[in-house]
Amino acid sequence: MNAVRIALIGAALLASGCFGTEVTEFPDGLEPLGENDLAAPAGTAEQPFPEEYALEGTDGSRFDVILGRGYIHAPIAQVWAAYRNPAVGADRRTSPEWTSTAVEMSGYDDSYVIHHIAHDIVTVEWDVTWRHGLVSGTAEAPELVSMRWQKTDGSTLISIIEGSILLRPVGDGSITEVELVYHASAAGSGTDTYVRYMNDVYNDAVAVVHDQPLPTFE
Repeated sequence: MNAVRIALIGAALLASGCFGTEVTEFPDGLEPLGENDLAAPAGTAEQPFPEEYALEGTDGSRFDVILGRGYIHAPIAQVWAAYRNPAVGADRRTSPEWTSTAVEMSGYDDSYVIHHIAHDIVTVEWDVTWRHGLVSGTAEAPELVSMRWQKTDGSTLISIIEGSILLRPVGDGSITEVELVYHASAAGSGTDTYVRYMNDVYNDAVAVVHDQPLPTFE
């Protein structure tokens, strides 16, 4: 495989000491998509958790894999609310013409379908279904939140779209860690395109939590 590292900032923060381990039980349909060993953006003594995002794209025979890890300077409840905004998850750069519809799915705190339309040489339409759920903690004070999404309908030019995001509080709880695993395969696209989209999603969430306008694309 040909690994392409984009915006990988520094090495992981190391913690010393002896700790036990335990298995986290995820609700059905909210399990992480895969392992993520990507290092977090390097911090400083003054700011150990910088508001930055590290992304890595790896080519695969069946689908490409994008890993992401970083921080948003807001409490987890606020960050989760931002990610539940369909505009944050929509591929607005590729598909300015998109709509979202709420759907009822038992077992999840939120679920909706984003319908995309992209006009290029041909018109391509596809649906992506998003599911959100609290894994541990309470709605007022989440300790772990999981999101899963996948293509559920649309053009066969897009073979695979599926991803997962985990949110965890770090430090004193005023900062949230974002952990991403994303799989994608589409005609005419590659890791650069998928990394750019995942970076857009992160930047959209940052804009929302800081009450700023969503980025625009020419």
